[in-house]
Amino acid sequence: MDTQDSQNATPRGSRESSSRGKLAFQILSVILVLLVAVLLRVYRIQDESLSRDELACANHLLQPGLIQYMISRAHDDPPEVLPLYFVAQYYWSNIVGPSPLAWRILPLASSLLTLLLLYDFGRRLQGHVAGLVTMLCASCSKLLIFESQELRMYGFTFFFGVLSVYALYRALYEGPRWWWGVHAVASACMAWTHILSLPLLVVFGVFLLATKWREFGLIVRWGIAAAVPVLAIPLYVLTAKETPPNDEMAWLPLPWRARFIDTFLYAFPGSKMDVFDPLAHAIGGVTAAIALAGVFALAGIWLVYRTVLAPPSDCPPDVRVRNREITLLLAIWLVLPPALLYVTSYIVRPCYIERYVYLAAFASYLGVGSAIALIPSRGLRAAAVTLLACLYALLCTDLVRPLRPDFLNGIAYVNENASPSDAFAATDINSRIPVNYYLKHGASPVVSPEEFPEHLIKAVNEGKQAWGVFYAEYPINAQEFEKKLQENGIASEVRVFPGWQDLRVYKLNRATVAPAG
Repeated sequence: MDTQDSQNATPRGSRESSSRGKLAFQILSVILVLLVAVLLRVYRIQDESLSRDELACANHLLQPGLIQYMISRAHDDPPEVLPLYFVAQYYWSNIVGPSPLAWRILPLASSLLTLLLLYDFGRRLQGHVAGLVTMLCASCSKLLIFESQELRMYGFTFFFGVLSVYALYRALYEGPRWWWGVHAVASACMAWTHILSLPLLVVFGVFLLATKWREFGLIVRWGIAAAVPVLAIPLYVLTAKETPPNDEMAWLPLPWRARFIDTFLYAFPGSKMDVFDPLAHAIGGVTAAIALAGVFALAGIWLVYRTVLAPPSDCPPDVRVRNREITLLLAIWLVLPPALLYVTSYIVRPCYIERYVYLAAFASYLGVGSAIALIPSRGLRAAAVTLLACLYALLCTDLVRPLRPDFLNGIAYVNENASPSDAFAATDINSRIPVNYYLKHGASPVVSPEEFPEHLIKAVNEGKQAWGVFYAEYPINAQEFEKKLQENGIASEVRVFPGWQDLRVYKLNRATVAPAG
């Protein structure tokens, strides 16, 4: 009897030991990917400058009260920029003090929570491999790394958006019913964080109509719960500022067709932040980015094949139905929000840039993770994960330079070499506000791009030393600018500070030789 019990206990103990070992491996792999995500987000974070958009918030954080802060901030931000994140950021700044580096902890924390949520979402869809790959893609996405550091609402938008989809999945397929409440609260928080996250609610509505049309009462209840928080947004937008909101986002250009395509080709896979990102320092450059996009495309095809066209024969019927419906949800989530904002840009007003539609990218990460997990061969699964990790490793070498124009170091150079009597100029508001924030003496006046060269030339002709700053070929072309300086007998020294777009700092004086020509 004792011998038989011993023989029966050995396999059971072996299975328990194997199960514990498997769980430990899974936990360690999640910790490893999370550690990679943290390292990518804090690498050189101290060298990241505050951008014009960030200063629209940061310049007002020292106000004595929340109401004063919100009123003051409204002068720099359009009312469409909804308040939830900024309320949290104000109270966070009161806790950590006047430190831009400490301020960045709040969006960083929301990003890491999003990664953990994505892991559990992917794990529930297709197991540990799906969750891990989903987490890996989001961890290495350059735009998500950027937004994880930014003093703006996007980190909160992404967290609440992913939580809203996750809660909907739990409510529909796993329970308990209180996940409907989590879904409603997360959707409301998402909407009150960024107005252009509202297309995700359209995604939910389309998905429920397509898959749960027999449960009409459920759809009606969901619609009421989703609509009530949204109905108050127009009232806030119209009363938050005296000036009409329609002129606040006039800087946005109409999206061209190639930009829409590049969103799926580069921004969503994570190789570029936007269409203007040059990938100047990445090993493999555009070739690696195209290869990554190819992996995403193949994964999408394989996912449709394994969940819709040819599901595994041993897959239970209810799981087959769930997999088909989730694939449909991911497809709608991926395509509909960018398409809506693209069309709206032409019908109503321009509202399409990559970060406005990036919430849809998480659908592609869940899709890639699920597709790789559905590969039958363990060796092929490992090869697919390895290929994906290698491509991200190549592309992440682009992070050797700051993700923003490097005003921090560029203006530090000016501060070391300029005097209070010097003249200063930046090309536009996106440069002028950060320049004036970091400049210790003097300030850049409001100078249009067209007036920029003449303003500096006039200052030099008056006997002053002048400093000019800009960070992109638009609205100023460096060669044309330098040619105009030479034609007017102006000597220039230029320092280039690498970043998202290289920052060019010009030190100008009267030339000691006659001008050319």
